[in-house]
Amino acid sequence: MKKFLALFNARTFITVVICVISTFITLRYDFKLHHNTMLLGLLLVFPLVKSFQFAFKRRERSLEYLSSRRGSLIAIHHFFQHTKKLSPDDKATSRDLVVASSESLLSHLKSGEPARAEVFRPLDQISVFMIRHEEEISAKTSTLVIRALKEVYISTTFLISIGTHRTVLILRVFSQVFIGLFSLIQAPTLNDYFGTQSVAIYLATVVTGLVLTTLVNVQEHLENPFDQNGYDDIKLDEFRILPSDLINEPFPPDNGEKKKKKDKVVEPSEMETVVTHPGQQA
Repeated sequence: MKKFLALFNARTFITVVICVISTFITLRYDFKLHHNTMLLGLLLVFPLVKSFQFAFKRRERSLEYLSSRRGSLIAIHHFFQHTKKLSPDDKATSRDLVVASSESLLSHLKSGEPARAEVFRPLDQISVFMIRHEEEISAKTSTLVIRALKEVYISTTFLISIGTHRTVLILRVFSQVFIGLFSLIQAPTLNDYFGTQSVAIYLATVVTGLVLTTLVNVQEHLENPFDQNGYDDIKLDEFRILPSDLINEPFPPDNGEKKKKKDKVVEPSEMETVVTHPGQQA
């Protein structure tokens, strides 16, 4: 219910008031406008539709980068857990760094806190962790971790930029300007069409203005798909990495003992040889 009421704001109220006042003046002085509103409708719908397309595209790409980031962080965790030379405490530390990396970004996207520099700090600590344990971590594992960490950095930068770089501003301005203009001239146009049916004119102008303004509000909610204020916002909790989601030390510590498989030697006496002479059935 709260999200539904968020679609109605001061802009909605102002648009409805403009529609009512415009209709009242039109009926009072019998203003009529015989004009084709198709051009105005195109000028109104085109920027609104394009803004919706841009906003949904940003949302879909955000889902891709969130999925890629979560998968890369889990891969980094597994790389460290499969390193037998790391102690259990070191593996626990790497797990905590992965969890902190996940939590810091999701919190920033949702509320703007912590600051951008703090979001990247757990990722930098993962790099520092690799440097401190370069003797325990093999070169192959380091290469894999660096590749995954690169994907995490790219995804993090893109997701943070979504909050600061919005869709084309001029399109949104055009939508709001033409909605106000359409609210003013719609009543005289309907008066020319309906004649004395004042109730129908009031109803048509108010409903049209309400619908158009609500669509603009929906588009603005899509501008930031992370603030959890709209129906179509991304559910960030689905991309959160919890300690319970991660395995801890899947292999026992390496004590230097290796089991050797011994091949069984077959003695000649144990071998059964069957000789078949020509003309004799085996």
